[in-house]
Amino acid sequence: MRARYVKGAEKLLRLNPFSQKFSSRTATPYREILFILKKLKLHSCFIKINGSPMTKESAMRGVLRHAKVRPHQCMLIGDSALDLLSMK
Repeated sequence: MRARYVKGAEKLLRLNPFSQKFSSRTATPYREILFILKKLKLHSCFIKINGSPMTKESAMRGVLRHAKVRPHQCMLIGDSALDLLSMK
């Protein structure tokens, strides 16, 4: 596993001081992201975990339904143009 460490991210996910609903939506294959999150013991921090081959748009719609929230109640953190498009 190679990924840039984001200081404070693990602490935020584990403590969840604001009782937020976190989901993971990535282009990484589903089985691979699930393996990574389980290895890091972070999978239980997420209400929903999505990976490839599911499209980001489809995953986002599913997360909104699953969490019973509306788009204006969400925040997306991403690093690609596809992430931006999936929120429209």
